[in-house]
Parts: sequence; structure tokens; C-alpha cells
Amino acid sequence: MTSHLRGIRIHLATPRLRGLLALTMAAAAAAMVLVNSVMLVRGTLDNLQPRVWISTNEV
Repeated sequence: MTSHLRGIRIHLATPRLRGLLALTMAAAAAAMVLVNSVMLVRGTLDNLQPRVWISTNEV
């Protein structure tokens, strides 16, 4: 466990690695937003499809 903490300290103490960590975290956040957006749209469309199907069959 202490080797992990040592590695984290070294990573945060090195300016280039701090920049890389910031870039990685930004990319991960953007990917998470993209995936969540797709899931929200998909959930919305899945909820609308049965209503559209029912309304077209009632006519």
C-alpha cells in the first residue's frame, strides 16, 4: 500500500505528470458526459416509441 502512496506523491510532485493527469481527467470527464448523454437520449426515445406505436395503431 505504501508503494501506491509513494507513486501518487511522485506523480503529483512532477509538473509534467500533473499536466498529464489533468488532461487525462478532462478526457475521462468528457467521455463520461458523452456516454451519459447517449444513455439519456436513448432512454427518452425508448420511452417515446411505445406511445408512437400505440397512437398509430389506434387511428
